Amino acid sequence: MLVMTPDTIAIQRLLVGPKDQYGNVSKTWQVTATVKGHVLPEGSDETNTTQTVTRYLVLVPLGTVLKASDRISWSGMILEIDGAPSIYTDLPGMPGHIEAKAKVVVGGA
Repeated sequence: MLVMTPDTIAIQRLLVGPKDQYGNVSKTWQVTATVKGHVLPEGSDETNTTQTVTRYLVLVPLGTVLKASDRISWSGMILEIDGAPSIYTDLPGMPGHIEAKAKVVVGGA
């Protein structure tokens, strides 16, 4: 029987701050929550000769606030949430949870 130890996942949200002296809006990522969940690799594609996109399935507890515009920090990597998360409740034999797709893009111009 496979027993999976939960991963520590830090959810980050983009905060838009005041404009600087040049009129540029300041943007920073802030950790909004740290939860236990699972991050599972789903595969990767080479989009061209210099870029690789690796996809992951992210599972977090029901009640976690996770948005399509968020990103997560996991295992020393930053993954972008890719699309709207899905909420699952009352599944036979499985506790309610939230699923999201995430990706990491490496390389490219």
